[in-house]
Amino acid sequence: MSRPKKAETIVKLLSGYELDYTAITAKLSEKDIPMLNELAMRSPITIAARAVICLGWFASEEAIPGIEFAAKSDNSVLRLTAAHALSGLSNKRGAFELIGGLLDDDDVGVRKFALRTIHNAKIPGLKEKVRQVCHNDPSEQIRKLAEKVYERLTADG
Repeated sequence: MSRPKKAETIVKLLSGYELDYTAITAKLSEKDIPMLNELAMRSPITIAARAVICLGWFASEEAIPGIEFAAKSDNSVLRLTAAHALSGLSNKRGAFELIGGLLDDDDVGVRKFALRTIHNAKIPGLKEKVRQVCHNDPSEQIRKLAEKVYERLTADG
């Protein structure tokens, strides 16, 4: 039975230059999710963002607090990372609202990643919200991406 890793051990895993998240998450377990949540909420941006990515890999409802913190952060890097991390959690309690909220973000990159998450996770419950983005987003690039996402959601049911 594996024991949860200490913060220092996880920070060391997340401190590399070009990270291999498959290898990192293979060294972690669901018992490490509380520490990853803590790191997402209390670490410098680089470590926090990497912790959020790892939380997304676990696709566990227990990962939502750290991802929610990132999604509601003042830092656009954390919000973008949250949008990416939510792709594996779209069916978990609270994730749906977070993804929908990120579609309204001021940062175009965050909205782009939120749309990609909706596209990849095929979240039909956000079809109407995506349709609104098609017509109302100030960015032409985002409107075009939203059209593609909307088409996929419509085709899937």
